[in-house]
Amino acid sequence: MVLVIPVQPLVFVLNILCSLLPCRNPYQLPEIVYDHSNDLISAKYLNNSGSDYFDVSAALEKNVVQTNLGVIEGYYQTTTGGRKIGAFEGIRYAKAERWEKSVPTHGWSGVLHAKAPGPDCLQINARKVMKLYGEEDCLYLNVYTPVISGNKTNAALPVVVYIHGGSFLFGTGREYGAAYLLNEDIVLVTLNYRVGVLGFMSTGDSVLPGNLGLKDQVLAIKWVKEHITEFGGNPESITLWGFSAGGVAVHLHMMSPQTKDLFSRAISQSATAFCHWGLQPPSRLRGYTEELANYFHCPVNDATKMVNCLKDIDPVSVVAAQTQIFRFFPFPVIIFTPTVELENYDESAFLTEWPDELYKKGEVSNKPWIVSTSKHEGLTAIMALELSWRWSAVKLYWNRVAKHVLDLDYLGLPNLNKIIREITRFYFGNRQTTAVTWFDYSNMITDRYFRVPVIKGIQAHSEIGPVYPYYFPFNSGNYSMGDWNLHRPKEWGLSI
Repeated sequence: MVLVIPVQPLVFVLNILCSLLPCRNPYQLPEIVYDHSNDLISAKYLNNSGSDYFDVSAALEKNVVQTNLGVIEGYYQTTTGGRKIGAFEGIRYAKAERWEKSVPTHGWSGVLHAKAPGPDCLQINARKVMKLYGEEDCLYLNVYTPVISGNKTNAALPVVVYIHGGSFLFGTGREYGAAYLLNEDIVLVTLNYRVGVLGFMSTGDSVLPGNLGLKDQVLAIKWVKEHITEFGGNPESITLWGFSAGGVAVHLHMMSPQTKDLFSRAISQSATAFCHWGLQPPSRLRGYTEELANYFHCPVNDATKMVNCLKDIDPVSVVAAQTQIFRFFPFPVIIFTPTVELENYDESAFLTEWPDELYKKGEVSNKPWIVSTSKHEGLTAIMALELSWRWSAVKLYWNRVAKHVLDLDYLGLPNLNKIIREITRFYFGNRQTTAVTWFDYSNMITDRYFRVPVIKGIQAHSEIGPVYPYYFPFNSGNYSMGDWNLHRPKEWGLSI
């Protein structure tokens, strides 16, 4: 007798184990060589008074920099190309109370030992089987620079600020390091910002306008603008770069009065501000907030009382409760997102009009913008359905769940069923939905969630400034999201 083990439950169990315990990656990850040999620093190099006693050349040998916030001690790394670089990790740039605007750091006494990233923001991580981890106090950034003793440059270097993706639900700046990028003459900054319900919950009014995660990013960008000179960077040559939700954020920074004049160039990979999931109406976010409040038996008719009640709930419970809002797990794929601050906004408002209106008014920065999309972006959603054992149900009951999968149910369209039939016919022809392949569904989801919004962004920005679009169909390499689900990379589309 042959014992047949169902693959999906096995994958689920393996992913749970790997979310709790370290699992070895089947491929060689880029190796960073760490050098802590100069950890013991003489006090004469660390005079905190800002006086002439601070010996810059000696401090550089020990990888120490003097800023107007205080002394920062980092360590050394070696890139994949063998280049020795300075790393300064876990630098606090701001602090925030729950559902309050973050405030910038005001410096410290003594020496800040910046030798490890700060804690991740509290989150449910979809890449770790919805594992919940992190801390509320999480607003830290990391700086990587080739400007160290013995590797000096007379010119200040271009700066890249990378904003991580993760559906505005999860992610961290420490996932993206300097292993490859610092083979080039740039200074790299990565950062944390509040995500999910803690970063993007909104009551749709002045009580909690929303966009707190984006306002965290504003302070991080201002920190870079003010302090990057001390790390060898050029504050007049800052490029914002983001992937997926980070790509949406970068595009929004080109529109926000808070940041559009603080950087020089922008890169958005796989998403723009025209993604329906990346910028949602205040009324929809208010609805999600009320659902969360109802779950905890908080009042919903008074926004102030509702938020104050939720503030009394343990943060881990609040973050975990986001899963109660899914209509048809894992859809809608993104719940708490950026929004437009339409009512009673103040001078700190991040965005007060919709992107198409801002483009029409000429209020979007005309900075050079690189924007991209990939061949099978929608396969990520298919993978999520497989991991939650709902892929078969989607095919079998497509006409019932299509409005959730395509995230059309909130629009209030009177002819929604007709629209879904036309969409289905366009992508599937006359075939039964149970006979359609992964890639047919992927093409439809890719268009809805990624490709069409990217094209809209390209068209809008080309009217006001230089835009450099590219399409990425590469489908073989060392790393593939299909590895999560025991698929061969070439069957799963894009790899890197």
